[in-house]
Amino acid sequence: GRTIYLLNGEYATNAIEDSSLSLTILGQDKNRVIVHGNENYIFKITGENLVWKFENIKFAGANSPSQASGAIISFSSSTTGNDYNLNIINCSFTNNPSEGNYLNSVFIENANANIEESTFISSGDVGSSVHVASGNLDISGSAILQKGNYALTKEDSATVTANNNWWGR
Repeated sequence: GRTIYLLNGEYATNAIEDSSLSLTILGQDKNRVIVHGNENYIFKITGENLVWKFENIKFAGANSPSQASGAIISFSSSTTGNDYNLNIINCSFTNNPSEGNYLNSVFIENANANIEESTFISSGDVGSSVHVASGNLDISGSAILQKGNYALTKEDSATVTANNNWWGR
């Protein structure tokens, strides 16, 4: 895979989609590297056999009009199982209101996902901060402040392990 280093600053993007590349995006300082979604999702990962990692980044302003809105939308159309790995470490998610039915920040489907030491601050009344449609999520050491309905939601086929997190409104 490749690594992109983001120096301190603000970055505006219009929906980055990828289905073929394993990638690490590493910010210099979580509080000073801000990626804005310009009223759309920020990253949409759709491939198979990939590894994506986000570290030390603040995600803000994502608002996709689709049902799976959020800063990071990750899914595979494969029916064979969890096809890629998604790692979110020491990131924050703020001002990512939902227009869809599910979430404000991260949508996971057919993935093995790991979220560590991250902060989710919801500004929407609908949805949840993290939604797991299918696959596995391990979330630890994170703070989830949810204004809306739920902090974390999962569908029946999903598995979630949540340890040492702070949940609040």
